[in-house]
Amino acid sequence: MSLLTLVQQAADTVGVPRPATVINNSDRNVQTLLSLAQFEGVALSSRGPWQEQMREATFTTTAGVADYPMATIAPDFSYLVKQTLFDRSNNREISGPLSPHRWQTAQLASGGLTSAFRIREGQLRLTPTPTDSWNMAFEYCSRNWCRSAGGVDQSAWMADSDTGILSEYLMTLGLIWRFLKAKGLAWGDEYRVWQEEVKRELGRSGGAAELDLGPRGAGCVGQSINVPESGFGP
Repeated sequence: MSLLTLVQQAADTVGVPRPATVINNSDRNVQTLLSLAQFEGVALSSRGPWQEQMREATFTTTAGVADYPMATIAPDFSYLVKQTLFDRSNNREISGPLSPHRWQTAQLASGGLTSAFRIREGQLRLTPTPTDSWNMAFEYCSRNWCRSAGGVDQSAWMADSDTGILSEYLMTLGLIWRFLKAKGLAWGDEYRVWQEEVKRELGRSGGAAELDLGPRGAGCVGQSINVPESGFGP
């Protein structure tokens, strides 16, 4: 579904004429629908984390350099996924992000065995300062929620042929209640449907780890107890 078909479907639902174009359309209703579609993309994105927006970034440190610009490492960076920054060269997790107090405390030490980081002023800052070229990796959420027909990710609708990275079903539901509200019409039922669908889809996004509260041991079917499956014999 493209921006055009998204707006057309919403227009059909709310009872306004179906537009042939969206971008640069002079019709006031279409302009309102476009403005609300932009807002819906940002609002729906902020309800995440959505698996569609999860990305992995990698970068290589330089000896003697502690700060690395996020705009270079991950130009579409929105926020970091906690506990995912690892030094793959040395097989270790980088602790953080540190609070301002802990960061300033770390600056009083001349060195240490534990590496940590903080993101400030658009820089990913490491302490202690790297002494070699190390391969770093972390996961983050992208701020992009749609893409061009050519496959370029974007953080705003720019052409009628753009498509959503996030669920366009949810975007359509959101666009409908927002338009009704903007026009002073009844919108409560449509809003409640959107809320429930967002909660349901977010709960399914990317799956979830199994929470096992049962006893662990050889008698538990399907349980991994970290022992070899062979080699027990004499």
